[in-house]
Amino acid sequence: MEQRLAAMLLLIADKMGRPWDGGTLLDVPLTREDLASMTGAAPESVSRLLSGWRREGLIDSGRRWIAVRDPKALHSLRDA
Repeated sequence: MEQRLAAMLLLIADKMGRPWDGGTLLDVPLTREDLASMTGAAPESVSRLLSGWRREGLIDSGRRWIAVRDPKALHSLRDA
């Protein structure tokens, strides 16, 4: 599930992201439920992963927005 979520965030960042405060803002409003549906995961699992990635500095997020801060780390998770 971690690989699928990392891949989805990287894909959205590549296709619809824009530079933002040292990272890439995903320029589409996304909820945890949206990401869960796109990756075939439970919303609770997505929420736990995103919270952990935020603590580790891989992403930043708020209500209905996500920014990729460390794409190299997400690429590593995707390719694991």
